[in-house]
Amino acid sequence: MAKIQAPNWCKDAIPTQRGWERDGELLVARKHRQDELDEYFGVSQPVIVEHHPEPIQIEEPEGVAPWDEVEEEVEVSEPELLTEAPIGSVPLAEMTKTQLLDLAAQLKLDIKSWQRKDEIIEVINECISYD
Repeated sequence: MAKIQAPNWCKDAIPTQRGWERDGELLVARKHRQDELDEYFGVSQPVIVEHHPEPIQIEEPEGVAPWDEVEEEVEVSEPELLTEAPIGSVPLAEMTKTQLLDLAAQLKLDIKSWQRKDEIIEVINECISYD
């Protein structure tokens, strides 16, 4: 592999992955591979040593086999439906149109952004009163 060299007109340039630079300014745009940069700066490749530790043996207490399982009774309660009040319990009439659209999205209502504010409030009130 050929060693990279700085341009003849700028011997103090430093190679980077973007190209040759001096004081943060890109002088020559040329992509350098990491192995070329490592060779230029004299960085040696790390030696990878694989270490395989011995497996740890866990001793089972006497009289208990690993396949003996203790069955515990777990009490399962019924799921509880949680409902949230409108945003900060602010009356719908005082909410902005954006807040009303967000609330409608939370309630999974099909409301278009072009609808008037009073129409949106009417649809939300119908949904809330039926729940």
